[in-house]
Amino acid sequence: MLGNYSRYDMGSNVLDLEDVKLRKPAGSGTRWKGVSHYQLITALLAELREGEFSYSGTRYNLSRSGSDLVFSCLVELPDVGVLSVKEGHKSKPIALHPSFGVAASNARRKGLTFYSGFASATTHHKIVTTAWLGDKYTIKFNLAAQVTSAVNHFLSTAQESAAIGASLKTIQMNEGRIRKVLMEAGARNLMPWSRIGRIADALNGDRVSAWSLSVEFAKLVELNPPGYQMDQMLGLTQILKELYPDVLGAAQWIGQS
Repeated sequence: MLGNYSRYDMGSNVLDLEDVKLRKPAGSGTRWKGVSHYQLITALLAELREGEFSYSGTRYNLSRSGSDLVFSCLVELPDVGVLSVKEGHKSKPIALHPSFGVAASNARRKGLTFYSGFASATTHHKIVTTAWLGDKYTIKFNLAAQVTSAVNHFLSTAQESAAIGASLKTIQMNEGRIRKVLMEAGARNLMPWSRIGRIADALNGDRVSAWSLSVEFAKLVELNPPGYQMDQMLGLTQILKELYPDVLGAAQWIGQS
């Protein structure tokens, strides 16, 4: 779910996270308990392997201090399969896989957050459909229990994520609806207004699917700092859910699309 824009230093080898030093933030008090990014991510991936779920496309970004981390990977879920999309009538289908995301901060800037969605390994096609908070980084934090809970929650949301993705392809939007979504995205600070305008220009006033709008949005989200990207994509999904509650609110996954 994270982009790979060359402006940002994106890592892929989680073993490199072992070198990140854990620093106690100022004013954190005696109940604060930092959690190594390396231990968190390797524990999550080990939990997936224990469930015999393979993963690929690991990608992460660290803040300059190393205190903040965002991470995402693609997960193979046989019961869910993949989403298949095309950019044009003659193009080959693009496969999107279930995607698992994490945002963690040892500087207390953001609570531990997990994300569920779908993403392609090679293109801008991606969606973030849901997010949930993990436990606070205090002396009561239990890493083993947290990763088990997070992976189980991700598995339970994967079919809903697939259903939302499939439904986005069925929603046709005219210029008025597109502008309404983009204006709301700007008002919610999901994207600088200058880039909101670029999305509208790219769609050229044509009638397009909600999925096509999401793809154009994702292209510009990747230009934004990685720490914001998953929240911005989630914000777009939330706007679309509000605009099309009957379609996206009741979406059900019935197999590969």
